[in-house]
Amino acid sequence: MFLLLHSGRSLQREIDLFYEGLGYSSHKLPLTKGAISRARSALCPRVFKALNQESVQAFYQQAKVERWKGHIVKAIDGSTMLLPESHSSVKEAFPAHGFGPKAACKRHMATLSQLYDVFNGVVCNAEMASYATDEMTLAKKHLQHCSPGELLLFDRYYPGYGLFVKLLQGGLHFCVRMKDGWWKAVRKLVNSTDNDRIVVFQLPKAHHHYAQRITLRLIKMQ
Repeated sequence: MFLLLHSGRSLQREIDLFYEGLGYSSHKLPLTKGAISRARSALCPRVFKALNQESVQAFYQQAKVERWKGHIVKAIDGSTMLLPESHSSVKEAFPAHGFGPKAACKRHMATLSQLYDVFNGVVCNAEMASYATDEMTLAKKHLQHCSPGELLLFDRYYPGYGLFVKLLQGGLHFCVRMKDGWWKAVRKLVNSTDNDRIVVFQLPKAHHHYAQRITLRLIKMQ
């Protein structure tokens, strides 16, 4: 039996409507809000990830997929979330971090990241980790859910040689927003009259297993 929840209604209202549809009297409902909450706390989160992957796979196999110039376009972005302290699993997996003056305010936080198909409205993958985990680490996990030829979009906090190498190794195209002052080549383009340049970047030795240099196109948006 499945009880599908509507985002605009309370849990108790959903239960009432569900059983009214089955012909139960509102005074003899066999399920309570507390029972739903207790059962929900026992659900294994891995099940939802597996079900999402099944639905994503079915979508790309059966649906008419919208593309941009022949490419599936996906975006990666991250955020943070305040977690409830009521469940023991939260305290175990997400240690408290201090915030505010002298870090006196303790909060259980998580880092979130999402891989999203921007033209088709599909969440292809989502990751959740402790607050100490950076968004770049989670972004790299998303790449196993991408296919060669896809175009990935990133915000300005993601640029890095390590990420670029992984994208190129996977046969992926990418467009990354850059901060004006981060890279010397970017500063030169910003201070010039050019709107775009082809730039060869020398890779650090840590990435020489892939190549000693990579060629990227920088575009200045006015």
